[in-house]
Amino acid sequence: MNKTKKVLLLNPPGNKKFLRDCYCSHISKGSYYWPPYDLLAISGILSDSHNLFAIDCIAQNIKNNECIEIIQRINPDNIIFLTGVVSRKYDELFIKEIKITFPNVKIALTGDFLLEEKELYFKCNDYIDAIFLDFTCPEILDYINDNLNKSICNLLIRDKEIDLNYNDNFQFSIGLPRHDLFNFKYHSLPHMRRYPLATIMTALGCPFACYFCQQENVKYKMRELKEVFAELDYFHTHNYKEIWFKDLSFGTNEKHYNEICNYLIEKKYNFSWSCEIRADTISENKLELMRKAGCHSVFIGVETPNEKVLASFNKKIPLITTINAFDLCKKYGIKTIAHFIIGLPGETEQTIKELIDFAIKLDPHYCAFNIATPAPNSTFKKLSMKNNWIDSKIDTYDNSISFPILNTETLKAEKLWKLKKDADKKFYFRVGYIFKQLKEINSVYEISNKLKNLYNYFCHHF
Repeated sequence: MNKTKKVLLLNPPGNKKFLRDCYCSHISKGSYYWPPYDLLAISGILSDSHNLFAIDCIAQNIKNNECIEIIQRINPDNIIFLTGVVSRKYDELFIKEIKITFPNVKIALTGDFLLEEKELYFKCNDYIDAIFLDFTCPEILDYINDNLNKSICNLLIRDKEIDLNYNDNFQFSIGLPRHDLFNFKYHSLPHMRRYPLATIMTALGCPFACYFCQQENVKYKMRELKEVFAELDYFHTHNYKEIWFKDLSFGTNEKHYNEICNYLIEKKYNFSWSCEIRADTISENKLELMRKAGCHSVFIGVETPNEKVLASFNKKIPLITTINAFDLCKKYGIKTIAHFIIGLPGETEQTIKELIDFAIKLDPHYCAFNIATPAPNSTFKKLSMKNNWIDSKIDTYDNSISFPILNTETLKAEKLWKLKKDADKKFYFRVGYIFKQLKEINSVYEISNKLKNLYNYFCHHF
């Protein structure tokens, strides 16, 4: 019989509002913040067998010394430490501090850049006991149980001769995540209508391998529907009102997502929810069903209206398809959040100005203008290294509010930074846009949420 252990799920401190989540780490541009689903998934895997604790230092604004004191009170056997390229140097210093203070505690890491560096990072940092390369894999429980006599997939473990056998399963199971460990009062999205917010994942990875995306080499697999339904039941029982589906491409598998929407309709849970979806998977039937099930907003990755540049990064969506997708969302009363990338190789100052004009013409409810930044383990990262677009010594970076690290033949970092700020100002500081936002407010919560995000936006940009 396995010994019950104390396991601490740790989202470590930081000097900024770091969002380390699902192999994508960046800095929050506003007051928005959501619980790290990596740790939520792991909590579901371990919850039936071990005593779990969680510290979300970013959400609770906990500094290093206070975190050490809390760890001391918990006295865990294992710490699962969430890291990311956005906070890598900061995290590494804190991991070392933890190991010095608690030498007998086993420390495991999970995070985006580890998917790229794997064995090399593990070899160079002997204070780490394990690295999880898939936060949904059941072998995490075997590691905590010290049950290492079987074939282990997607884990690196200190002093164990284990082959990296990557599991070929196209489905995953994580049980019911322990949402109660992460205080919902800290969680919000800029576009959310109601409170409190919960996040759920029904698929990991993405079947479309866009070269700029951190999910390019993350295996796509779907979660068992019975678990998805159980988690939705939990949200209803515990009075969550707003749901964010964390899938990278909601609706790709028609049968899977139709069953989820129909379940929400059948149960009459009355959640309001949002999701990420690809423009070329949007249809009238899909939007009609999603709207009926409670969907009010969708994130759509536009990236750039330059079809040639987009195709060079393996995202072959015709511009007219994207335009039609946004028009359909307007028809069905679903708000849109458009993602754009400023400065992909092949772009020029002129084409980015055209991108900004296109974003205004497209007229989404929100726009996220992110600076082109090579994600760990992506083809874009390999191309950037090969072409000397980035300094190979830089290992900590952000694509949201930090100065660019990319310098291409046609665009230098200083120009990218200016164009990104121009994009934000030209899109958001339009009188018509501001009045439209005010007109669509439906609750006191929405007023408060918009004001908080506006304040933080000014703090970051001016």
